[in-house]
Amino acid sequence: SQNRLSYCLLPPGDQSTEHTFISYINSYKPHVRAAVSELSQRRQVAGIVVDMFCTSMTDIANEFHLPTYLFYTSNASYLGLQFHVQSLYDEKKLDVSELNNSDAEFEFEVPTFTRPFPANCLPSFMLSKEWFPYILSRARTLRETKGIIVNSVAEMEPQALKFFSDSNS
Repeated sequence: SQNRLSYCLLPPGDQSTEHTFISYINSYKPHVRAAVSELSQRRQVAGIVVDMFCTSMTDIANEFHLPTYLFYTSNASYLGLQFHVQSLYDEKKLDVSELNNSDAEFEFEVPTFTRPFPANCLPSFMLSKEWFPYILSRARTLRETKGIIVNSVAEMEPQALKFFSDSNS
């Protein structure tokens, strides 16, 4: 109902071209902190929903001891890919960015995909030495949220949805 869900419009952020994507999102933290503080003085706040590109706002939810829920605008298969890449790195020390421009025919198997695919077909930012640490960090942050709201259609993603239903990932 309208009584239970609140949207807070924030002032415009710094429009400087000096920002990176990450620093631009982080520049909103003082505004978000103030909005949550003000809102929590007027009513009980049950949690914070953040967009998949704003996972750094989890820090603010943690400051207020609130659960974070993630609105994940990509599909469940891609979420599984992110988690799989992070698991490969943490458990097997496989840095997929090292597969960029690799001559080796490395077939990449992802539990949320129906078929393996060549590693060089991974998204370019996963194959980037510069972006790979950010990808790992984001996957870890996603796992720390209280829940993930996935943009998915069951008929389109039976493999991914079955995987997430059967596992604790």
